Amino acid sequence: MSYILEALRRAEAERERGAVPGLHSHTAPPPAGEAPASLAARPWAWIGVGAAVGLLVPLAAWWFWGSQPQATGVVAAPPAAPASPALPPAPPAREAAAPVPRDPAPPVVAIAPPVVERVAPPPPPPAPAPVPAQPAAATPAAPSPAAAEPAPPPTTEARIYRQAELPDEVRRNLPALTVNGSVYSPLRADRLLILNGRPVREGEAVAQDLTLEEIRLKSAVLRYRDYRYTIDY
Repeated sequence: MSYILEALRRAEAERERGAVPGLHSHTAPPPAGEAPASLAARPWAWIGVGAAVGLLVPLAAWWFWGSQPQATGVVAAPPAAPASPALPPAPPAREAAAPVPRDPAPPVVAIAPPVVERVAPPPPPPAPAPVPAQPAAATPAAPSPAAAEPAPPPTTEARIYRQAELPDEVRRNLPALTVNGSVYSPLRADRLLILNGRPVREGEAVAQDLTLEEIRLKSAVLRYRDYRYTIDY
């Protein structure tokens, strides 16, 4: 307050001198005896002092509070993003260039794969032709009972000789026999022996005093008079 009063005093002194002093101007203070007298003699001066005080108090308060740092509660707004530059207008699309005709591609010639001639395997050798069975000669008609020779009496000789074992007299009288073929079967009726080119069955006469008694698989039993003997074939 002393500083304000001092300033008011200076202002009054300057006003009296006809010039308005500044706040920082230094003037000689008036004599002590004159100040109270001049202030008391001029009541309008008190009015000016009150008005100056009323103006200076808010000014001083503003200066005092403004000099202290104050926390700002306002959040600084982020800087605005720079505006993107306007793109120039796109140039008009050029007319599509007419396609340049290309040379026609050469025709593709399909190469046929080589034909591999398959050689057929040689045919298998023909199977040997089966040996034709000798045709059976027609069975001669059985002689009538009247013309048939009487069956020889059964011999009591049970032994069967080999042809080489017969007595010399008997062997000399035997007819010569050649076996041309034979048919053997488990059934006696189906058996057949071809002697000297003539088919003969079991029990039939081969020659005079000679009868075919049995046909076996590889041999035959004949009876000559009272002797039985075998022949092999």
